[in-house]
Amino acid sequence: MDLASIFDMYLVESKSGQLLIKFEGEKYLCKVHVEHGSALYISLGNKTPDETIAHIDGMRPVEANFIDGMPALKKLDEPLNHKLFSLAGSLHVGTGASESFTSGSGSIYREEAPTPHRYGGLPQENINEE
Repeated sequence: MDLASIFDMYLVESKSGQLLIKFEGEKYLCKVHVEHGSALYISLGNKTPDETIAHIDGMRPVEANFIDGMPALKKLDEPLNHKLFSLAGSLHVGTGASESFTSGSGSIYREEAPTPHRYGGLPQENINEE
């Protein structure tokens, strides 16, 4: 499990709610407030969004869950998608590129928008690494 795949799955236009990420060795959950695929706020314990992003840089996620429909209580002026995908090492941020690949159940086509919003992903609600 890596951050890029978590963000690919949950920072999509059809998702609104709260993304919870458990990092290895961290006692607090990282909370990402999502509205229509835009990451509006991120926190970890009592850290600010910038402190949280700096803190999780290089950490390994071990579990992710998404709570559909949970409204964002705090919102920043600008979405955090670009910062989060950059942190995750995603090659797709704002590139306008598209990719196609085959999975066990058929082909998946993913087209990247020129904005940091993501389209596509798999309809899973819970990721666990065993």
